[in-house]
Amino acid sequence: MSSTKAAASRGTAVEKPLNSATKAPEAVRPATKGGTATRGGSCYITFDNWTNYYIDCYVNNVLQGYVAPWGKGSVTVSGGSTKVYAEALFDDGSKLTWGPQTKSCDNQEWNVTLY
Repeated sequence: MSSTKAAASRGTAVEKPLNSATKAPEAVRPATKGGTATRGGSCYITFDNWTNYYIDCYVNNVLQGYVAPWGKGSVTVSGGSTKVYAEALFDDGSKLTWGPQTKSCDNQEWNVTLY
């Protein structure tokens, strides 16, 4: 399990590691839920939100969705070198960021705790 604390930003210019992030493509059903089996492994990632913020969650530079305050959200992606990043954006232009973290994740569960 990995944990990471948020880094605060109050509207100043901060290099965003995921400036090329895009919305997730059409969701693909994992083999464990009746989808087509693939030859490679998969990585099951859970974002565990211990804050009262809505947090956008990225995997391999692709926005996977958000986690509600005090909630959890999971995503299954192809195995291999996997990068996670999360951020909470505020109306005044400030933000809190978590990561990025990179891990070799094949046929594993990766719990990312956000606090």
